[in-house]
Amino acid sequence: MHWTGASIFARFRFRLLACATFSLLTFCYLLLPTPWTFRQPESSHGEQQITPHDGYSHEGLAAEADRDLSLPTVYGIQIAGGTASQECEASFGVDYLRAFGKTATQYCNVSSASGMLCLSNSIDGGKLDSFCLGGPAKVDHDYHMISVECALRRLTNEERSSRVPAFESFPQYWYGTGPRAIFQSFVKLEGMPATVDQAESRQAKYSLLVKREANNNNMWHEMMEIMSLTMSLDVLRITTDTITGRPLYTDEDRAKTQVVLLDNLADGPFFDLWQMTAGLPTIRLNGTTAETSELGQILVPLPGGSNPFWSCDWKELACGRSALLGAFSSRVLDFYQIQQDQQTYDRPLTVTFIERQKKRRLLHRAEYVARVQEQHPDIKIVLVDYASLPFSEQIRVTHATDILVGVHGAGLTHGMFLPPKSVIVEILPPTLNHKGFQNMAHFLGHEHVGVHSNKREGADVSGDWQQDDVFLDETVFVELMDKAIAAARVARNPS
Repeated sequence: MHWTGASIFARFRFRLLACATFSLLTFCYLLLPTPWTFRQPESSHGEQQITPHDGYSHEGLAAEADRDLSLPTVYGIQIAGGTASQECEASFGVDYLRAFGKTATQYCNVSSASGMLCLSNSIDGGKLDSFCLGGPAKVDHDYHMISVECALRRLTNEERSSRVPAFESFPQYWYGTGPRAIFQSFVKLEGMPATVDQAESRQAKYSLLVKREANNNNMWHEMMEIMSLTMSLDVLRITTDTITGRPLYTDEDRAKTQVVLLDNLADGPFFDLWQMTAGLPTIRLNGTTAETSELGQILVPLPGGSNPFWSCDWKELACGRSALLGAFSSRVLDFYQIQQDQQTYDRPLTVTFIERQKKRRLLHRAEYVARVQEQHPDIKIVLVDYASLPFSEQIRVTHATDILVGVHGAGLTHGMFLPPKSVIVEILPPTLNHKGFQNMAHFLGHEHVGVHSNKREGADVSGDWQQDDVFLDETVFVELMDKAIAAARVARNPS
């Protein structure tokens, strides 16, 4: 065919126009928000912008989900008597949980086979506490660590200005606990890839990574750790997975959840309570085999040291009832199948005195208790060595108690499990101004009656309040108990 100059020019102009039109359409298409595309584009500064990736987002849907998703029903029971102010609600009410969901940030880059979503919150603008959910993960037995194929990305300027913490700047907590310690010692990022993809790992299993504090015989320490784990899971329950449209964790997921202990500590007296959060048996990292090495999604939870009820225990608070502490108390009682009715009054008023065996014992306690019993013959007084009982039985004794009496110490943590409208009597060492158990009592709607013991001198006094026995004048002790008994009687007969 013969082409003239005019026809060549016309065809050239047509092709040029077609190419330009195609390029423009392609450019417009790429600008459209496609829900199945999770690329993180480069910013003008060469930093990766966070957009939905592996079903998680930093902004938008996660914050909206807080309003749409419901907390477990155990919180609904408690919210009616909620905390007294916005500040109290932000630290000790459900707003504390919802604040985490608004900060969900993906820390792995788009080329990673695994994801690592971390959520953060602070109390009163202080230290940022974080916890993370990621995977798939697998135990690498060659390195005795958990492997997650995740290459960390750089945070954007906007994220940094919004106080999103750098992954390597997560805070440290005592006894080598918390996400920073766990990631440094037990989790290997950019490691051996798991054999399932991210979506499948969320279907398969959840592994809750727990490194306990060294003194895991201390009831207060252990309850703070277990409570922090339950709160971490509750945050996931109200944060949406943007791929599936479902919460990051649901009640149905509990059946495929296991606690993985990272430490080598003995079981301790509270070991079985970790099972409260999981449907699968608790395992130890050093006991995994090739058959149990696939961990699915791993949760690195909030540590006990971050628990708001611990961080504010030297300050007297006026916050009223706490939905968070009430929910935890109710869950523990449910776990041990203890009925949680209103206080029953078909039994004598019961006083349980915590009988300490080694340190911080109240001197002359047997004579003092006998004197109170003589003056109040209609009540029942029992001296209980809690350490000699299984923990399940300890909880049963406490929940049948109206007045809990003890020298300041971890045993008073049992106040969490008293029946409604009870009384806590705390005898403090002479110079100790700790407010934790007083606050705990008020958070749960109980009365608190406290007194400082007398200052002592002598060869048996070391000056260490944690070790020294305490002395209180008999008349002061009797007056203290009279006050507590009167308060308990009023609770039984408020008219």
